[in-house]
Order: sequence, then C-alpha cells, then structure tokens
Amino acid sequence: MIAQDDNGETISRFVRRVLTRPEKAMVQPKLARYLNVSRDEPKQSGVSRDQALRELSQWLAGRFAAKEATKKAYASRQLSWREICVRTSSSGRPFVIISSPAEPARSPVLERIEDERQEQETDIISQVARLSISHDGEYAMAMVMVADQPPGSDGDAIS
Repeated sequence: MIAQDDNGETISRFVRRVLTRPEKAMVQPKLARYLNVSRDEPKQSGVSRDQALRELSQWLAGRFAAKEATKKAYASRQLSWREICVRTSSSGRPFVIISSPAEPARSPVLERIEDERQEQETDIISQVARLSISHDGEYAMAMVMVADQPPGSDGDAIS
C-alpha cells in the first residue's frame, strides 16, 4: 500500500516523477476517484476511500514493477522511468514501449506504432518489449521479454 498524506501529494509526486503522459492519462480517473471519496463516508457509488486507494495502489504497483523489470532487461541502456511506457493492446495485453529523443525508430512496425500514439510527444520509439504483470493481494510483479517482433505486428491493435 502507498503511504499517503490526506491531499494525495505523495501519489501525485510519484505520478509526476515516474509515469509517462499516456500512463498519466490512464491513472487520472483512478487518482481522481481516490481524491474525491470522502474519508468518513463512501461515495454514492458505494466505493470507500480504502477501496479506491487499493485500486490505485495496485495499478501503480503493477506499472512500477513493469518499469523496474524493463530497466533490468535493458540494464546496459540505463533507462529513466519516463523513457519506459507501459501500454495495453486492444485485447488487454500489456507491453512496454521504450522511447528516446536521440534514437530513430528502427523498423516500419515501430514507425506505425509511433503514428498510432495518441499523445503528441517528441520522443521516438526505439524498442518495444512484451510484458506480463501479475497481482496477488498487496504484491505486484512483472516480467519483461525482449521480442524480435513488437506487439502490433501480429495484428493486435495498439491502444
């Protein structure tokens, strides 16, 4: 569970320092849900503050585990947290996109994925890796597999 002060500053700081723009867009509804639930009474939707925090914590823990596994898979590159973006395909499969402002895209498939990105960033995709994220109660773990063919090359749409 994430240590939290009342106004969400700890989580907000973590989000700013670790997540990419697409990841921030994905976590925003969960963060807003947590911040909007009153401490004393459940929101009209029936969600308690603890439930909202648990959902947010699990999502963030999974993303952090994925980023850490990616850093280890690419140990020689010394990636920053925000060069690693965890995305989800249309079928729900997670994958990792590694971007770097200094490296050109290496294949037409990577260029197509870059074109499909919803955000307008200056980063260029340099690598895509397959990913598995698992949760068990308060624990999250992730495994990254560097693939010759990036997600999307098998017809699975990228979201």
